Amino acid sequence: MVQKAKLDIMENLPDIETDQEEPKKEELIPLETAAVKPEKWAFNKLLMILAPVGIIVIVIGASLWFLIAKVIYAPQKEKPVIVAAVEEKTSRPAIELKVAHVRDFMIDMKDKNGKARVLLCDLAFDVTEEKYIKELENRADVRGMIYRTARGKDPASLKSVNDRKNFKIELAKEAKSMLGQNVINNIYFTKYVIM
Repeated sequence: MVQKAKLDIMENLPDIETDQEEPKKEELIPLETAAVKPEKWAFNKLLMILAPVGIIVIVIGASLWFLIAKVIYAPQKEKPVIVAAVEEKTSRPAIELKVAHVRDFMIDMKDKNGKARVLLCDLAFDVTEEKYIKELENRADVRGMIYRTARGKDPASLKSVNDRKNFKIELAKEAKSMLGQNVINNIYFTKYVIM
């Protein structure tokens, strides 16, 4: 069709000579191959899918980062302290305790059946004077005395409250005989677990 129109124009103009040769059939490119190449079409399709997905992932990630940063770096508000008014019904003065802490005992024991148990405990010694606090906390022989006394007990008997009180009384007697009668007022368990 293109060629016929060209020829019609040429026929109407007698003065112009055409030196053009007709195009070879090999030089003409069919319309099907002149369209977009399949590789480029696949890349465009992939880009159309991945671009919105990437934008959504970035937006969600930025939102999560903002929320996490807001929680982590938020200033901590102080909890309100509730002060209750307490009436003193007695005229006794307040007693201040002087306490030496002996911590982190892991004492392995065996019960009557030969099953292994572990006693985890921390002790607090109520002492008469403050000068005994550092001394009790750093003495290895006090720790050894507590360890030996606990090892001599049956783990099943140390589970009841009465046996625990008896154990505490025995520890107090041992400590008073080792340190002196006027050094310790009482002994308390701050942690006591048998596993």
